[in-house]
Amino acid sequence: WIVMIAIGWARGAGGTIITNFERLVKGDWKPEGDEWLKMSYPAKVTLLGSVIFTLQHTQHLAISEHNLMFLYTIFIVATK
Repeated sequence: WIVMIAIGWARGAGGTIITNFERLVKGDWKPEGDEWLKMSYPAKVTLLGSVIFTLQHTQHLAISEHNLMFLYTIFIVATK
């Protein structure tokens, strides 16, 4: 399930996470400009959503998928 969270976070946060991972692999990584240390709002919300939906999918969170989707959408609209 950690892989599910990582893939969901990378897909939702867009190129910032993938670009930093590419830099790490290539050897051009600079810690002060890293997205993992000071995350943007979309990266934070995507990570939260990825964790919540993974917990729901693995049945550790007792809520239906439709209700969770509705509550997550309301949360994003209210906080943005």
